[in-house]
Amino acid sequence: FVARVGGSKFMLLVQPDAVPTGSPLMRAVENVLESPVRIQGQEIRMNVDIGCVVVDDPALRPVELLQRAETAVSDARTRSVFLRQKAYVYSDNFFQLQKANSRMNLLVRQAHREKRLFLLFQPVVDLKDESVVGCEALLRMWNNGGRTIEAARFMPAVSRIRYQATLDKWVFSEILRSYKCDNDLRSRMDGEIGRAHV
Repeated sequence: FVARVGGSKFMLLVQPDAVPTGSPLMRAVENVLESPVRIQGQEIRMNVDIGCVVVDDPALRPVELLQRAETAVSDARTRSVFLRQKAYVYSDNFFQLQKANSRMNLLVRQAHREKRLFLLFQPVVDLKDESVVGCEALLRMWNNGGRTIEAARFMPAVSRIRYQATLDKWVFSEILRSYKCDNDLRSRMDGEIGRAHV
């Protein structure tokens, strides 16, 4: 059974004894939907994010099933952007995961407010002559205990709370400030601001 549930979202409902569920089913769906198709002589490719819910409780209400599926798709979309994972299987530890996500959401806001964000600058080297041709700025964050948190851990939270524009503004402001104040950094940048990667 296939149904459109809104926008570009579709639901595929299958009997667990009819086909393999979980990861094998998601891989099969992904392979079909991401296969190129030709329309009027032009090759078209699609990207797909897949959330899977395995139902083992016959008393589960349809509305709750849809909520779990929406959560799984949302997590798959975040993981595809930041962790290169395109599929996610809903887990019974969802509430524990939600609590952890909520803590990270709060930590991102606090880190920005309490100035616990920082940039690491690394040179971009031309492999032909090993000359420095620019500089990249990598965003990092300290937690409450002063421990560094890598971007891969907190960027999904940035997406969840729609904080990307705020952090982009902070990153570019900090790059400009560092460029003006740090002579060594300015020489490594070789007169160019470089690229900010978060």
